[in-house]
Amino acid sequence: MFNFLCMQFTNFSPILTSLITVIGFWIAFIYKRREIKYSRLHEERFIILKDIYKRIVQLDIHIKEYMKPNNFLSDTEYSYKGLAEAYNFFLKEYLENKVFIPTDVGVEIEKFRNYCSGAIDQYFVFERYKNTGGNQRMPPDQAKLDEMEKGLKKDLPIVLKTIEDKFKKIFN
Repeated sequence: MFNFLCMQFTNFSPILTSLITVIGFWIAFIYKRREIKYSRLHEERFIILKDIYKRIVQLDIHIKEYMKPNNFLSDTEYSYKGLAEAYNFFLKEYLENKVFIPTDVGVEIEKFRNYCSGAIDQYFVFERYKNTGGNQRMPPDQAKLDEMEKGLKKDLPIVLKTIEDKFKKIFN
């Protein structure tokens, strides 16, 4: 009986070997496909994070240029309109891709966003007053403007450095 089973197994051995080989290739194919898909998602995430960081830097430049004392008099790209556009570009990029941002980086970006939003709100009051020649609007609260600018000059570089460090950790 044992000899009979051994002969039957020997007859099916090439078929089993082929079947195991096909199953092995199929599993390797599925694994490689998932690996490629994950690799593409990872690459897309890096591109998204790079674009968000670029928008953060552009917005920071606009804020610093707008805060320069003589810039209030000029009509450059760093005017209030340019600042508001830079903020809107940043906000759109950030909100559309928030799901790709790690939580700890998202917290720091939210701090940055809050600082920028507050600054833009205060500058809007200033611009509205300036554009009406001071005739139709209440003057902006200079103490609020000074406090906001002091906070921007003191706290914003710290928040930006933290964001930069966290992005470096992600990219390395």
